[in-house]
Amino acid sequence: MSQARFAKLIDLARTTDSGVRRELLREVTDLFFETSGGRSERESALFDDVLQLVAAEMQAGVLAELSELFADAQDAPVGLMRDLANHAFEIAGPILKRSRTLDEQTLLQIVNYQSQQHIAAVAQREEVSETVSDAIVKFGDDTALDALIRNDTAKISRTSMEAAVDRARRNAFLHEGVVKRGDLPLDLLNEMYFVVENTLRDQIMKRNASVDPA
Repeated sequence: MSQARFAKLIDLARTTDSGVRRELLREVTDLFFETSGGRSERESALFDDVLQLVAAEMQAGVLAELSELFADAQDAPVGLMRDLANHAFEIAGPILKRSRTLDEQTLLQIVNYQSQQHIAAVAQREEVSETVSDAIVKFGDDTALDALIRNDTAKISRTSMEAAVDRARRNAFLHEGVVKRGDLPLDLLNEMYFVVENTLRDQIMKRNASVDPA
């Protein structure tokens, strides 16, 4: 990274003028994506430090833009993503649903301490581990649980499947998602038979008919 570009980072960190700060933030964000794949670890860490510092003083609208910009970046600044993920849902949503830089510990903290909207967003991620799924089942409301159950790529343990079925038997909102869950064990699926409507009963019967009798 050139000295002139490096100086942009320093200017961004030092300036107190909000207008100048926002313009510099836009330039540094552009620079981040321009240098993707070509930065040293030190340069990436510097980007992260400066962006975290500046983002802490930005208004919600700017942070929402940042969140959307960085949500799909493979090399997004880890610290910045963690900070944005813990903001209000309007800012955190894209990061929680799409950012691959969030580690399991961060996701567990989100599920344990943030809003139900945050939890539902985590439930919709492309990759959800069993550990995170267990936390969602424990702390999430029925909307979050439904999002998890409908996420075919989420890994859900037998214990959490049982808990989901127990809740679904008491709440029709969860019926469809549970019955359509492809990897729901057959014995748990059959527990739903007498509490769901006829169309879902038909689906349960079809699944039973497709199973090898052995």
